[in-house]
Amino acid sequence: MTREPERFKTWAQAKISEIYQSENIIQTYQRLCEKEKSFAAYPKEAFGFEYICLRLAIGCIAWINACRENNISEKAIQNVFLKSVMSSFETPKSLPIASAFSEYLYSPDGIRKNDEIVPLVAKMFERLEAKRAAGKKKIDQKIIESVKTLIAMSESTRMSFENEFLELANS
Repeated sequence: MTREPERFKTWAQAKISEIYQSENIIQTYQRLCEKEKSFAAYPKEAFGFEYICLRLAIGCIAWINACRENNISEKAIQNVFLKSVMSSFETPKSLPIASAFSEYLYSPDGIRKNDEIVPLVAKMFERLEAKRAAGKKKIDQKIIESVKTLIAMSESTRMSFENEFLELANS
């Protein structure tokens, strides 16, 4: 089957646009705050920034998995998502997000364990905790339920991404 890299690029860019949409970020933050009131100690802006980086990294991992599972060996297609993500970092203002994204993607337990979401979510909470501590806000209790919820949501995102990719690859 001949695959058209341009179709994959268009789809990748649409997925990246979805990741940057603020409605999804706000809904996720509110859901986590509803699960545990203490989650609100994490600044909403910091959460949004980290959540975007997390989802971009999950997208890259899902893309790699989907290419492997669909026997896509064409480098032009295998590299489309990562190249599209990198293209979204073209302005000087995007340097902080590009740097944070790299931390997620290339962390010791990140992309090397292609389908593991837990290390990425752990990285997110590690970074959020540092930002929360800098703001001197206290958390009265552990945020275990929020972590579990975010892991489940992230795993669902990865699976959905891979399923949509499968449809694209076979259409």
